[in-house]
Amino acid sequence: MAVGRALCAWWLLIGLASCRQLLGIDDPTIGGSGGDAASVGDGTACYGSLVSVCLATTPASALVLASGTVDTDSDTRCSRGPAGACVLAAQSVSVLGTVIAIGSAPLIVLGTDSVSVPPEGTLDVSSHGSVTGAGTSPAACQPSSLPDNGTGTTGSGEKAAGGGAGGTFGAVGGAGGMASTSQVASSGGAPAAMVALTGLRAGCPGGAGGSGGPTPGGAGGAGGGAIYVIAGGTIGIDGRVLAMGAGGRGGGMVGAGGGGGGAGGLVALEAPNIDVNGTISANGGAGGGAGGATAGGTDGGDGSATIGQQALGGSAADAQAGAGGNGTTASVPSGPSGSSGSLGGGGGGGGSVGIVWVKGALTGSQISPNPTLE
Repeated sequence: MAVGRALCAWWLLIGLASCRQLLGIDDPTIGGSGGDAASVGDGTACYGSLVSVCLATTPASALVLASGTVDTDSDTRCSRGPAGACVLAAQSVSVLGTVIAIGSAPLIVLGTDSVSVPPEGTLDVSSHGSVTGAGTSPAACQPSSLPDNGTGTTGSGEKAAGGGAGGTFGAVGGAGGMASTSQVASSGGAPAAMVALTGLRAGCPGGAGGSGGPTPGGAGGAGGGAIYVIAGGTIGIDGRVLAMGAGGRGGGMVGAGGGGGGAGGLVALEAPNIDVNGTISANGGAGGGAGGATAGGTDGGDGSATIGQQALGGSAADAQAGAGGNGTTASVPSGPSGSSGSLGGGGGGGGSVGIVWVKGALTGSQISPNPTLE
């Protein structure tokens, strides 16, 4: 908090507009204390320690988020916070429906008193299929190694392609499956190293499968998005907060490799008291199945919102191609590798779990992966 106070006070002294806009959110400082607030300069209060959000005035109203979509790049309710985040701030925030957040910026939900997600409420920054969750940024991720491409396979000795690696975040994604024929083998992609959490960021995508001659490999699934929930008093989650990775796409026919599943994203919670009677999931997506000589593989499943249940890898086109690796959960945090093919392509690896970061007194067990406690 000392860093946040000093920087906000300095900004105020030199007359910049920081911490002064509507809802008081503009270029917040990095650092600061937990859910409790501290006065700075003319009464500005700063919240958060993963990143810090400064409010020029204390909100006196409530915010109700009903079912719908929040585009963190263009929603008029957003004020800009650290990492360009969309900040929704009020005295109390209630989520009374399914709220899906998309866009390139992460989402911060701040209640100076409380944030509640009742049983009918869902805050979802997951990636689903081609729709990416709030804050996903592949440019911030180290790429996995590329799988070998193929020349196409008909079962007569031509080379099929390897599968793409699963995405990495809170653990390491799975390797892509190898593809082979009786004459030659092609490697699958190897996952990147685990990513350390140093700020507000999302999970990493899975790698694309190798091409099978003229047929491109399956695309990798997007990583889960990033959400930071902060309260000055209590966070109550009786519904769901979700940041799952998307499944990899299936490889096309003539031996294309399946795409790797996306890693789970980030759910960060900070308040003096955090009660989770519902579900928090940042599970990884599954890898796509590989293509064979006459058909393509199927897509891997998006990350599961059910605690302990892995997303299922995509099916191989036939018995000679490889299936995708399953997604991940708290009990299986690293991505399973995709299966190898004997005459078809290799399956994509499963995406790793994301990160659930918690600062404050936590109660509740329906959380995947296991929370990182500060």
